[in-house]
Amino acid sequence: MSTPTDVARGDRGVYTADTGIAILAGGVRITRGDNQLNGDLAEVNLNTGVSRLLSRPERGGDSRVRGLLVPQDRNPATPARPAR
Repeated sequence: MSTPTDVARGDRGVYTADTGIAILAGGVRITRGDNQLNGDLAEVNLNTGVSRLLSRPERGGDSRVRGLLVPQDRNPATPARPAR
């Protein structure tokens, strides 16, 4: 599943058009730029844009959701001043 900014992948997926909800299961990986979130189950409401990423240890999944968040530089480097 993808949007202009995000890509979500899983082993299986189900989309219910009546509700606008997509569910991805099994090795779910969501990426946005350099940032990545990993879990066992994702529920994405395409109508509201609200998503949930969950773990499912009772089904043999990992015991937690994991993520790699790369900070962005809010203040780009100021150009060097010429020597006087």
